[in-house]
Amino acid sequence: MKAVHVALASLSLLGGVAAETAQYCNFPAGLKTPVDNDFCMALSTFGNASTGVHDVHMKLHIYRSSRKMARGWSAVGIGSGMIQALTFFVYGDPSHPKNRPPTVSVRRATGHTEPEPYDDSNNGKIRVQVLQAGWHGSPYSAEGVVAHVSLVCYACDTGIHQGFGALVTLNPGAPAQPWIWAKNKAQDLLPDNGDMYSTHASLDGHGDTSNTDWGYFFVEMARTVTDTAVPVTPDIQPGVAAIAASRFSHAEGQLDGDGSANKTMVMAAMHGFAMAVAFLLLFPAGAAAMASRHVGAFRHHWILQVAGMVCVGVGAVLGFVMRPSLGTTHQRLGLATVGAVGLQAVLGVWHHVQYVRSPRRTWMARLHVPLGKTILLAGYAAVLTGLALHRVPVFDFVVVAIVVVGEVLWLAIAAARTAFTRTDNKLPWQAAAAAAAQKDTPAHSSEAYQLLKGEEGEGEA
Repeated sequence: MKAVHVALASLSLLGGVAAETAQYCNFPAGLKTPVDNDFCMALSTFGNASTGVHDVHMKLHIYRSSRKMARGWSAVGIGSGMIQALTFFVYGDPSHPKNRPPTVSVRRATGHTEPEPYDDSNNGKIRVQVLQAGWHGSPYSAEGVVAHVSLVCYACDTGIHQGFGALVTLNPGAPAQPWIWAKNKAQDLLPDNGDMYSTHASLDGHGDTSNTDWGYFFVEMARTVTDTAVPVTPDIQPGVAAIAASRFSHAEGQLDGDGSANKTMVMAAMHGFAMAVAFLLLFPAGAAAMASRHVGAFRHHWILQVAGMVCVGVGAVLGFVMRPSLGTTHQRLGLATVGAVGLQAVLGVWHHVQYVRSPRRTWMARLHVPLGKTILLAGYAAVLTGLALHRVPVFDFVVVAIVVVGEVLWLAIAAARTAFTRTDNKLPWQAAAAAAAQKDTPAHSSEAYQLLKGEEGEGEA
């Protein structure tokens, strides 16, 4: 049955049956000439009676300025961001000596890392079949060339793999389906064995400029469903920038074309902000408060640390909602750091309770202090890897890195200063606390307790 279905889909390329289609170009087609690796995409959806699900038929045009342009890649993907999106990469050499067609690589995006080749043998019901791929002349210039790609995504309204929801929504009135796109114009993709560009080739990242190197668009998928007897691969209409598609979503008001109102991007920004506040501001401030060794140091310390832990908790929940698996170093490091923060809180409270009962430095304090320093370093690393993962501008990354280096140097100087000034003789406020404790004054209700607050951790960072 599937073989017959593929054959019918292939025959539909000859174009005998009309179907409602959607179309989107990442450049203003009809008003502007495309640049290297710009694209246009058209799609229609066919209800497969044999499987009870829907198949999405797509056509892609990838534009090159000349046949000598063999660098880079272009990609479109189904999804609201680079997390569990099904992506279609196109690359190759128009002037290949053996006249090889463009390579179509189907990949599953797992975050802001290189998408991994999609293995449809064990990933739910979705299957992808490339029906046609070839190089053709460009309607925009005599020197230009266009990659024509036709493919079908079978059962595309099911989950990308077991445990995830439907990839596309086709219900009438449903919100517009989010798509992503990106391109790279610089990577020199060497052919595999000098013959064919590999579908598993290692791909460099896209550029940093939104709506130029990457972007979002939204398709009204319900309008693409056709009731024809056989599936139809749509044609791209020249000079038309969009049909049933837009840089905007009208489901809940317009979204900015650069995706700033996209739910995933908003959560990512909130996640990063919460973690940055915790590790770049609150936790270091708490360490500074304790290192100050003033009478109220402990009170300031725990207030700042609790505020930091709240931020970490919020950031961790947002991170889990965005991506519940552990596919990147940033996520694994972040999970370990969050766990260590929880352990640090338990040790801190336990040490405090024990210290109130018996004012002496316990093994918990000896573990609490170095663990706190380790958590700060791990948090710094998590913040920096998160920024790199989301490809923030280089200037922003450098500024945060300078702040991190400055705080690390300050922590090192503070620790050295504390070790240098610590002697066998108690400082005046420590001596007063010890004297008050010897008078059998209940620590939790006396001036001694307030003084003892300054000693807990002894300048811990």
